[in-house]
Order: sequence, then structure tokens, then C-alpha cells
Amino acid sequence: MVIPAAFFARYGDPGADMNWCNELQIKAFPASGQSATLEFAEPRVIQGDGTPRVIWAFDDGRSDQYSLAFPILSAAGYVGTIAVEHNNVGGPNRMSVAQYNEVYSAGWEFIAHHTSQIPLMTDSAAENVFRAAREWAQVNNFLRGISHWVWPGGVWDALKDKMAARYFLTRRKVSPMFNTIVPGVFDPSDPSCYYITQTRPLSDAKAYIDRAVTFGNTIHFVFHSLTTGVPTAPEDWTVADFQALVTYAKSKGLISTSYDETFGISG
Repeated sequence: MVIPAAFFARYGDPGADMNWCNELQIKAFPASGQSATLEFAEPRVIQGDGTPRVIWAFDDGRSDQYSLAFPILSAAGYVGTIAVEHNNVGGPNRMSVAQYNEVYSAGWEFIAHHTSQIPLMTDSAAENVFRAAREWAQVNNFLRGISHWVWPGGVWDALKDKMAARYFLTRRKVSPMFNTIVPGVFDPSDPSCYYITQTRPLSDAKAYIDRAVTFGNTIHFVFHSLTTGVPTAPEDWTVADFQALVTYAKSKGLISTSYDETFGISG
């Protein structure tokens, strides 16, 4: 259940400003002779003031995300989010711990990811992956984003999702492709994203920004590899298009945001 701030302004104190709210009381009034029970799980207040924002998310922690995306976003005053394959850090075409430290110090956040599809694992092996992902972040003192997860390849099943929910507030797949996040309204088991692939034209991504600006929503872009040459892998995108998209987002006044700010603070 999500209760918009506008609800409180309309049905509560007419002069109430939810930005200054520090206590929220919810009461149940059962019918005569009846009992009522209220149960809350993971309660949190999410800011949604109608200002268009953007999450620049990157899967896997590939080297070009450090060498290409990081300087482009920094120059525009943006920060990013990396879904870290914790078991692949420092490997071929992957960022090192030193590079993770540098971008984290610049304000980036890291969410959890893995190299193998989790539903193919035993329950105990999957549990070890979820635990190890959080432990990697904790050992390295990377606490921003620690309670968010990305399914490898977007592959999941209901049983493994219940297990993952014990460790993570959100568990992102790769769909729906085009949805724009309405501030304060999202599905924890599949936060909507705009998944960038080789066939995704720059004009479509810009149009996605235009819609977000019109409705005051939050954009959630997801990238894999940026390339200075011709894209070859399905998930490649040119660095020229990425630069143009970042410049366009900045020109439209989009503010940088994060998983923690959008979906709930980690802990």
C-alpha cells in the first residue's frame, strides 16, 4: 500500500506540509463487536515532489563504466549506480576494488548482482550468493545501495525471490522496458527500468526523458557496456550516444538520484 502525500494534505490538516512531517499515526476503527489488526512490513517514506530525476544504472561493473561513464557523468554533476558481480571484481573487463572505492567516494552506490542465474542453483547455494553479496559490500564499507538486488539475466522464480526478499528491499529484473517510475509507487520484486540495448535509438531514450519531465517522474536507465567503436554485443551502446543522452538529461533539468533515495534506504 502506498499513500500519496497529497492524500494527507487533502484529508488531514489543510495547511500540512509533508516535507516537515516527523510522525505519522494510522488508526483502525473496527465495526462494533469486531477486532482489527494492522500489520506493516518495511515501512518507509519516499520523497516524491514531482521533480524529474534520473538513475544512471550499470550492470556488472565493467571496466568501461569506470573509464567512460564515470568521467562523463561526473562532468555533468551526476552520480551512478553499479550492480556489482561481487564474485567477479578485478576480473577481465571488470572494475577493481580501487576503482570501486574511487567512484563510491564520488557519491556512487553499489547494488548486488551475480554472474550465474540463481534459479539454476540449489537453495543453499542461492542463499550463499545473497549473503556473500551483502558481505562484500559490508567488508569494503560500501553501504549505499546494499539492500537492492539485480537478477542475473532477469531470470528468477518465486521461491528464490522469497529468499532474496530476506536480504534485499528490491529485486530488479529487466522488465518492464518502458515504464517511468512514479515517485513513491513501485513493485519491489521488479522496479521498472528503461533497459538500454544496441537497438535502442538515442531518439527513443530522449523521448523517455521528455515524458518524465512532463509528468515529474523518475527515470531508471540501465546500461551494460559503452563502446567507442561500432556496437557488437547486444547490450553495447556507443559512448557518443551516452554522452548525448547525459547532456540532454542535464539540459532538461533532471536531478541525479539513487536506488536508496527512490526505493528505500539500505541497511
